[in-house]
Amino acid sequence: MGTNNINLLFNNNDTNCDFFTRLKTKIDIKDYSNLDSLQDKINHQIRIILHLLTNDKLVLEDLLIDMYCIKPEDIPESYFEYRWDEALRRGELTNISDTNKKSYINKNRDMISNYLLSTQKQSLFKWIEYLNSPENQYIPLYLRYFIFKRILGIGAYNRSKKKFERRNKSCTAPFPEINSEALHKVINSIQDYTGEAPLKFRKLYSREFATLQEDNEKNWEITTGKWMYFKKDSDANILVKLLEGKNSGLCIANLETAKKYLKKGGLEIYFSDNEQGEPVNPRLAIHIIDNEINEVRGVKENQNIDQYILKTLDTKLEELPGGDKYLSRCENMRVLSRIYDKYLDNKTLTNPELRFIYEIDNRIQGFGYGKDGRIDKIITERNIKKDLSSVLDCKPEQISSNNKEAISGDILYHFGDLVFDELEVVPKGFVLPKQVRGNLYFTRLQKLPDNFVLPEVIGGNMSLSCITKLPEGCIFPRYIGERLFLNKLTELPENFVFPKIIGNSLLLPQIKAIPGTVIFPKEIGGDLLLTGLQVLTNKKVLPDVIYGSLALSRIISLPDNFCFPEIIGESLILNSLRSFPDNIVLPKKIGCNLILTGFKEFPDNFVVPKCVKENVCFYKDIVLPKDLPENIQTSSYCGPLV
Repeated sequence: MGTNNINLLFNNNDTNCDFFTRLKTKIDIKDYSNLDSLQDKINHQIRIILHLLTNDKLVLEDLLIDMYCIKPEDIPESYFEYRWDEALRRGELTNISDTNKKSYINKNRDMISNYLLSTQKQSLFKWIEYLNSPENQYIPLYLRYFIFKRILGIGAYNRSKKKFERRNKSCTAPFPEINSEALHKVINSIQDYTGEAPLKFRKLYSREFATLQEDNEKNWEITTGKWMYFKKDSDANILVKLLEGKNSGLCIANLETAKKYLKKGGLEIYFSDNEQGEPVNPRLAIHIIDNEINEVRGVKENQNIDQYILKTLDTKLEELPGGDKYLSRCENMRVLSRIYDKYLDNKTLTNPELRFIYEIDNRIQGFGYGKDGRIDKIITERNIKKDLSSVLDCKPEQISSNNKEAISGDILYHFGDLVFDELEVVPKGFVLPKQVRGNLYFTRLQKLPDNFVLPEVIGGNMSLSCITKLPEGCIFPRYIGERLFLNKLTELPENFVFPKIIGNSLLLPQIKAIPGTVIFPKEIGGDLLLTGLQVLTNKKVLPDVIYGSLALSRIISLPDNFCFPEIIGESLILNSLRSFPDNIVLPKKIGCNLILTGFKEFPDNFVVPKCVKENVCFYKDIVLPKDLPENIQTSSYCGPLV
């Protein structure tokens, strides 16, 4: 296709362009509105862009950023909440009021906004650099211009739909990844096109991108390759270059994210061979902090692990310290793969397989940041009530799938979430199911009746966010798979028993005191937030293991012989504590920071705890003795976390 067929690529919207209208206010450019043909107008635009690239590149870049990159006021609040969740999960919440979501977002809004803008700018400038590079000069100018204009309107790649989404002003995704092979196939298609219908770049690029993605997945059966180690503080550009154009979906393919990871620790990346025997296809990423595994990711949707590479991962995990705790996840993925193969072959699933896929006994833990897509794909095509009644040996009518069914009485299992967002008082005869697969939310309920019985098992979160006091005889679940929100609870009854298992965080920000008879779970999978707690009298009341952070932000003093949890996976926040009591028992491990910004002076004979993996933080005005280890630092923040 020649330039005479330019009408198949461009339209009048391309000539009535705000970009050039605004450009006139910055530099002197010739008005092209009096030109007759579409081709003449487009060629004139191209000449202006070429001039800017040569003489005023900064003007071009500034205007592109202003018009096409996200503005702080357009960033959706959900993005800030996502960044808080990520920071919480990765142990990045340290010596500010991090553990309160609203406070963290308000304090870090500018930083998060700047980071997002930076990732979009980098991805946009990559396209300018790529299309203007010497090796791509063979591509006709009008085609390079057409590609760039269309890239400005493209958002994130949707793997399940196999297409790029349209870009809008609140899009938080970077500009599309450059895949040279897919792009050149699109260029060939355009040049060979003989039809008359206008060509749509987003559709063409999506098709070729998806085809290459499928081809890559066909090569997943090739598992030979090699591991490459990128040590802490090494050059992130080298890593990003190796991941460029591979459609891996790994977040470390972004330069800013790669820098962040390498600042905290090293990265082991496994590259499997292509058909020529070259190790170029990224398959696995393991983040290691202080010689211990922090995160494992793959290249399936949501960074899950593909089934073929599990044996390679098994071998690596056995070599690495702390790898054994991830081996059960490998086994989960093997079982899921076997069930998925049976599903594809239309074979009957056994009751144990159904029990596994419906997560009756345990959550299916994988390696990605979201649930493995195969689970819902299998379930959505099945008769859910028939399956669950068979597995649980009950009647189909004892399985519920909506709120009305769930509170009808004699329900053993609810499939999905239960959200009671208008319920202010529990009515008579209100009975919850014994087990809820998803979340249970009471968003406005302020009081529970005496002897109220909650479900035995909740697979997701449970929120009683407006409850200020628990009644006598209230029975909590024995298992909560995710977070337990008790945001306004101010006191706990004597002999209260928390769930035996809480898979993620326990949030008690308003609790003022904890009776010595309260029983916490032995382990908490996320954070324990006691940011309103003012006094602890019992020396041994907290869980043995907290995999996230422990925030005791308003505690001014602790009793003698006080025992902290044995393990705190992330930070221990004691930013109002004035001094250590006698014979205090510190954790054996603190995965991130120990925050002591409430100390008025440096404690005598203070020995830096070897259990702290990162920093011990004191307030900035404290005079530190000389020759302290590097991880003794000062912070500008002092006071309670609210």
